[in-house]
Amino acid sequence: MDLTVKEAARLLDVSDDIVFDWIRDRNLPAYRIKNQFRINRESAFEWATVNGIRISPAFINSTFKNPANMLPTLVESILSGGIYYGLKGKTTQDVLASAVDVLPLPETIERKFLLQMLLARETIGSTGIGEGIAIPHLRNPIVLSIDKPLVAVLFPEHPINFNAVDNQPVVAFFLLISPTVRTHLHLLSRIAFTVQNPQVKKLLHSQASAQELLPALKSTENGISTSGTKL
Repeated sequence: MDLTVKEAARLLDVSDDIVFDWIRDRNLPAYRIKNQFRINRESAFEWATVNGIRISPAFINSTFKNPANMLPTLVESILSGGIYYGLKGKTTQDVLASAVDVLPLPETIERKFLLQMLLARETIGSTGIGEGIAIPHLRNPIVLSIDKPLVAVLFPEHPINFNAVDNQPVVAFFLLISPTVRTHLHLLSRIAFTVQNPQVKKLLHSQASAQELLPALKSTENGISTSGTKL
């Protein structure tokens, strides 16, 4: 069920008036039913991610109601996908091509086709969410015939212009390839939540080692399951 303004305000931890302001001034997606605004949960989640609005565990748990214990964790998927440093390239296209080259893909996946999908996604809208970080789109998943999801953490050799919302060049980005849309939503919600954490941001900006980064991601992700919601 879509959210009322009051419900959205509770999940976003702001006042009703701020939600109204966001609808009017910052293009928070909403529609009217009998003069009352309604807000789609997934649209609100995507909007909050792109606009740097804090996403609470309650928001994730109420929006993506999946049995998380039956799906891989973010860290498990990163161990499958890998962490890569010093990606060559001066443009978004070059860096994405370098990323596709290093991904541990099965032989059945054509890398050129995957690169075309990634480039097409960037034309729809930048994956740069600000503060030097880029993450996958909510509504444009890369779903391929693979046995388990792959999340790659990638560090370009030089900061790259991803046309991010704050115009800052990207120093770290995530790629997510999933076997199902459900898995994509599950993992993306965890990526979006963990990159809000100040320690995780600091580690991403410093291109920290896997030994430093993975425990911080795991600890932050664990915070999702410890909070619930009545919505």
